[in-house]
Amino acid sequence: MGIIQLQVVDHSVPSDWWKKLVKQWYPQVNAFEAKLKPYDDQIKILRQNEQIYRLETEEAKRAKAWEQQEKLSLIYELRECQKFIDSIPPDLLEQLQENYENQLEHGQHFRS
Repeated sequence: MGIIQLQVVDHSVPSDWWKKLVKQWYPQVNAFEAKLKPYDDQIKILRQNEQIYRLETEEAKRAKAWEQQEKLSLIYELRECQKFIDSIPPDLLEQLQENYENQLEHGQHFRS
């Protein structure tokens, strides 16, 4: 045990009494700190995990936002295609569908 320097505030109590009190108290404090160490280590681990989970949450939010944007883009593209199809005159659309069905029956495939 190291040297304990103590400045006594109450001069009516002898300094030896204070030193004796601190010598009795100091090992108890050290023992208490030793008991707290595993909890302190666990708290550090939990804080690290919290940071990891926050980063993962932010990444998931970004991925979800990107996915939502992709869905909106596909919906927009689908609507544009539907507008184009709706703009084709019905008689021409019927003729195109018949041609397509005939080609499927004869084993011909359209190129994409």
